[in-house]
Amino acid sequence: MSTENTTQTTLDKLACSPYPAWAISAMCAIAMPLSLRRLPGVPSFIQTPSFAAIFGGAGYVTSCGDYENGAGIATGKTYISNLYI
Repeated sequence: MSTENTTQTTLDKLACSPYPAWAISAMCAIAMPLSLRRLPGVPSFIQTPSFAAIFGGAGYVTSCGDYENGAGIATGKTYISNLYI
């Protein structure tokens, strides 16, 4: 098996797993107290819980077996968050 196929297989497994989205959701939830302090580089208190909720929802959709929509929700939110930050 070539390296490219191994990498593709690993990425496919991650795309079908809810854990990456849930990990990002947890990091956003942990950052909520920091957003109250208004530290540079941390989103506002309105954005931080919404990021956590949407990434958590994307993980839930993925865990229900809808891999394409779960990945689409997470990808779309990532693009939007890059526009606002």
